[in-house]
Amino acid sequence: MLIMLTAGETVFTEQKIYQGRVYADFTERGIEQMDYAANTLSHYNIDKIYSSDLYDAQDVLQRVQKASGGDVPYELVMELRERSGGLYEGKTYAEIRKGKSPRQYRVWERDPKEGPEGGESLYDVKFRLDEWIPQLIHDLKQNKTILVISHPDTIKVLIAIMRGDKLEDVMSIKIETAIPYFWHGIPND
Repeated sequence: MLIMLTAGETVFTEQKIYQGRVYADFTERGIEQMDYAANTLSHYNIDKIYSSDLYDAQDVLQRVQKASGGDVPYELVMELRERSGGLYEGKTYAEIRKGKSPRQYRVWERDPKEGPEGGESLYDVKFRLDEWIPQLIHDLKQNKTILVISHPDTIKVLIAIMRGDKLEDVMSIKIETAIPYFWHGIPND
C-alpha cells in the first residue's frame, strides 16, 4: 500500500501566495493538521518513508516519526521536491495573474507541458520522478506499506504515474494539505 501526504497549511497558503520550493512558516491550523495526520498514520504498520528533502516535508517526517515511535526507516529523496515555480515563487496569485505574463499563467494552470519562467512543468516533475519510481514499485511489489511525504504538484504526478493516466488527466485534482491519500495496487512498470 502507498500512502501519500503533504505538509500542513502555511502562511503562504493562507495568504494565497504561490510557495513552490520557498519555505514558509506553518499556521497554527497547519501544525494541527500535521499532528492529526501523524497520529492517524501511527495506526498503520509503515515499512518505509520516502520524504522530499525540503524543510516543510521534513517537518512532517519528524512528526510522523515521533507519533510512530521513531523507528520507521526513511530516506530523503530530492526527486520528491515540489516543482519549481521559478519567478512565481513568493508572489500572490493575484500578482502572478496581473504580472508580466498573465497568458503564460493561464496556460501554466491548464497545460502540464508549460512551466513558469525559470520553473518546471509537470512533465519536468514526471521526468524527475521517473528516476526514482522503480524503487517505489520494487517496494510495493514486496507488499510493503510505503509513506511518501511530498508536495501537491508532485503528488499529482505520482497519482498519474500510479494510475497510468496522462498528466492532463490530473491537472484538476486538488491535493489537500496534510490529508493522507491511500493507493492500493502496483502500477505497470
